[in-house]
Amino acid sequence: MARYVGTTAECYCAICGGPFGGLSFSTTLQLGHAQAGEIMTNSYIRMHKLPTFYNVDIISREDTAWTKVIHILGINPPRAIQFGSMPIPQDATPTYFISGRGRWVRRRVDGYNIKLDPNEDEANLVVPPWLKYTCYYYEAGSPIAFPFHLPCYEILARVLCPGVDDPISSVNKEALYAAMEMSTYTTHSLSIRTGAEIRHEGC
Repeated sequence: MARYVGTTAECYCAICGGPFGGLSFSTTLQLGHAQAGEIMTNSYIRMHKLPTFYNVDIISREDTAWTKVIHILGINPPRAIQFGSMPIPQDATPTYFISGRGRWVRRRVDGYNIKLDPNEDEANLVVPPWLKYTCYYYEAGSPIAFPFHLPCYEILARVLCPGVDDPISSVNKEALYAAMEMSTYTTHSLSIRTGAEIRHEGC
């Protein structure tokens, strides 16, 4: 049973701020809009309202394939707390997890989502199937989740836990979740708006 994490059309890595795929590519020939002798500067592109692409002569689709692979940092609240049953045990504390591999999808029923399928990655079994997570935004009954690229998390882990043999396993997920939560709950600073929803309409 696949798990789905609700997002908007603007959903980016909580660590690097980069996108989860959706990149546009073109060839040098297709990019040759400028007149002879003119330089394709950013101002030229804006003035002529030209589309922006990655030049495949410089960077290929394969080079950016890792951006399409998504993991989430999530919280698994005790079911007693989640469903409001009483009494709540004294030792009812939430657990924090890193999901397996996921991908960004657009579903007809509820729009943009991160799909975490245990059939594609058994590590996704850690994600509770009875919860509907949302990225960056609090909604009633929907715990918040933070999406990221695994290479970004690996770099962050080496910075947070220098000198250890396995920095990824050494990261305090509860502390990291709390830090990201504080950066989101009051200001939504981790929720970046760049006009992606307009770009995605053409994808």
